[in-house]
Amino acid sequence: MTFSIYYNKHPVKLTITAVGEHNALDAAAAFAVAHCAGFSDSEICNALKKYHPEGIRSNLTTWKNHKIYLDCYNANLESMKAAVNSLS
Repeated sequence: MTFSIYYNKHPVKLTITAVGEHNALDAAAAFAVAHCAGFSDSEICNALKKYHPEGIRSNLTTWKNHKIYLDCYNANLESMKAAVNSLS
């Protein structure tokens, strides 16, 4: 998923392998924290590109030529809504 955020009035394009608005918001928050910690935009963007969900949470995988969105850890109403919204 690729999206843009505005930081210090400048657009920054972020790419993550996770899907869903909730993951985009998490990545934007991580960007802000890392920027405050002194990392450059390019260092942060490169690190976020390397992030890959593991296990059974927000994991997009392939099985026998079928794409599967695996998100079944600790399911509750809000997490299920976020998972379903990720498919749209």
